[in-house]
Amino acid sequence: FCTIVLSSSYTHYFVPVAPSGTPLDFSVIPTSPRTLEFSWNPPSDVDRNGVIIGYTLSCQPNVEGLPQVYPSAGTYTVDGVYRPATQYNCSVFASNSAGDGPPAYEVQTTHYIAPSGTPLNFAISPAGPRTLEFSWSPHIGWVCNCLSIQLLSLCFNQCWGWTRCNSRRDSS
Repeated sequence: FCTIVLSSSYTHYFVPVAPSGTPLDFSVIPTSPRTLEFSWNPPSDVDRNGVIIGYTLSCQPNVEGLPQVYPSAGTYTVDGVYRPATQYNCSVFASNSAGDGPPAYEVQTTHYIAPSGTPLNFAISPAGPRTLEFSWSPHIGWVCNCLSIQLLSLCFNQCWGWTRCNSRRDSS
């Protein structure tokens, strides 16, 4: 036999607390030169500290920029707003009625794209007895101002230097 005595002189207050854990399994996958796919799961049950009311995703080449707000965890594809061949620092955090939780972080680089045209004003001129000078203007719309030159079995790429011509970097 058990007796519970309730007294009206005690009032219990529950102070809401922001999530104490990060969203789980946060991943960022580049799916094209201008598209990133984001995926995450909610924080663990014990770290939610209440009902999650939304998630804030930020993915910028620097720390500034406008974040995107999503109502639930899951997979989201953001198409056409990112620059090719650019490293992005991404974060997502959960929010409840008390505030924002700590962010989960991921760094990812969007895919490269092949140039859509040839260099403009390309010229080669002697710069010494054994030296040639290459000059050019980038084609309008180029993302990376790199130039690859094949000379015998070596290739020179302004972005990476001399390599063997069969190397993966020759195609830039």
